[in-house]
Amino acid sequence: MFIADSTRVLRATMSGTDVRALVSEAVYRASGVALDLVTKRVFWCDSLLDYIETVDYEGNNRHAVVRGWLLSPDSLQ
Repeated sequence: MFIADSTRVLRATMSGTDVRALVSEAVYRASGVALDLVTKRVFWCDSLLDYIETVDYEGNNRHAVVRGWLLSPDSLQ
């Protein structure tokens, strides 16, 4: 499972064990986790910095999807 806990984006097993931070730098109010199952990417919003970013399931290849013109995004649908 994937979790946004405000300052990190985490990955863990469904039992809650083997917790690993995928993203822990430059994240201030992360929320709204969504997955692309085909490309194996995790997306999240940061409502403080007004962006949507993505990383792969291992926490690599981070890049911005949308930045700057969002007004406090807090969820992805």
